[in-house]
Amino acid sequence: MHEKILRDFFLERATPEALSTDLEGSIVMKSPGEAGIRIVRLETGECRVTTQYLLRLCDAVSAGVLEPWKLEAVGFCLVASDYFQWGPDDLDGDRLKEVIHSWAAPQVNYPLTLKNVAKARHLLATGENTFTNDDLRDCPERAWDVGRVSSIFEDDSQ
Repeated sequence: MHEKILRDFFLERATPEALSTDLEGSIVMKSPGEAGIRIVRLETGECRVTTQYLLRLCDAVSAGVLEPWKLEAVGFCLVASDYFQWGPDDLDGDRLKEVIHSWAAPQVNYPLTLKNVAKARHLLATGENTFTNDDLRDCPERAWDVGRVSSIFEDDSQ
């Protein structure tokens, strides 16, 4: 995945379809039990992540343009990136952190299903957490049988 395309999606310069296409080969198996997220990073600048940006991702999933499993790569990129920033002092910073970290590690958090993405959207929009233990048992459309996920950074040559 390219940080540039994710940034452009957030800023409404790239379509959900372009983001979905870019995310296609972003998760690769490195060895049995270990996956890697390929991230082509931007070398300069900074992008402050907002609730509105994550809502756009949720809306792309609910519209059927972006598969829920692709949010793992997005969440992992946001956590691992030096380019994307957010924090507790930001508006809705705790909500952002909760959703981003949940998406980055669905193996230990809520599986990435349509229902759970809708609940993440509700949390982002209202601050109300409606997740239950039953949501942990949801069966995602696609999941990685891994115990460890790491980043594979590449430099942006564009």
